[in-house]
Amino acid sequence: MLRIALNQAVKADLVSRNVGALATPPKVEKKEISPFTPQQAGDFLKAAVGHRLEALFYRMSEKLLKTALLPKRLDSELACN
Repeated sequence: MLRIALNQAVKADLVSRNVGALATPPKVEKKEISPFTPQQAGDFLKAAVGHRLEALFYRMSEKLLKTALLPKRLDSELACN
């Protein structure tokens, strides 16, 4: 992000060179994502009761559930036609 800003400053003649280009960016480790099991998701939502972001957690879980079920529903609808 800093490198982009410095490149824009070079183009605008605000600085003579981009010293950010000399830096070596850190290596980002890729971590494997393991989604909640249905049991873990239920436990999480139970634990979220009373949390200030409870409504957000429930809304996100609804959205994820719809997204996960949509392809299955479409497949079953296509199979019926």
